[in-house]
Amino acid sequence: MNDIPHIEHVWSQLCQSSSVDHDTNSVSLFHLVEEVTVERAKNAPPPPAEGSVVPVVCELVTLWQKRSEGQHVIADVEVGFIDPAGLRLQSVIYKLEIVPQHNRTRFRLKMNGLKITTAGAYAFAINIRGPNETQFVEAARVPLGVRIS
Repeated sequence: MNDIPHIEHVWSQLCQSSSVDHDTNSVSLFHLVEEVTVERAKNAPPPPAEGSVVPVVCELVTLWQKRSEGQHVIADVEVGFIDPAGLRLQSVIYKLEIVPQHNRTRFRLKMNGLKITTAGAYAFAINIRGPNETQFVEAARVPLGVRIS
């Protein structure tokens, strides 16, 4: 659980694609992703130490909710892609806002490529920071296994 008093991370899931029904506002997640296999051409050199971007199409879908109804809440969310050694390879920051008439919101981060350094256990670290805070705190982690063949 995060330390932001008015916002709660409910769930996050990595999938190949998602769809939102405009009539019901329901979300459907397609082809949940737990592991990817990266094909490396024969005689290709290993990726550089800082990694190389490989074409992996996926979405990270996250649901947030307010802890108290009727409030207007705002926070910054940082999503970082972390390699097996703990190195942050990529990151993005977005503004999370839930208006008083809604109790929750979803965010879909669409990606066409991921930076890979080696095979192993990667993770998307989802961090949150309140409007008067300087430091992010971790709200969740979504694992991703990477195999290189």
